[in-house]
Amino acid sequence: MAHFKRFAWAAGLLALAFPAAAKTVLAFVAALVALLLAHPAGACAAGAGLLLASTLPAAGRRAARAHRRRQVRGLMSTIRFDIAGGAR
Repeated sequence: MAHFKRFAWAAGLLALAFPAAAKTVLAFVAALVALLLAHPAGACAAGAGLLLASTLPAAGRRAARAHRRRQVRGLMSTIRFDIAGGAR
């Protein structure tokens, strides 16, 4: 999310510095979005892309949580092994 905020600030400052270029880029993006959404497959692909972009952070957090759980389980089994006397 921090990258998006940084990009938004940079885009906003560039738009203030170069308003004519910002209007041109905005018009191009608007035309591209209109063209993409005019076709049903394009609209479906855009929706799928937005859905994927919205679920990626949650999937990353879930994967990190699972990784931490595995680390803790491994640590706990090592501690139990050491308490039990280890390999004799």
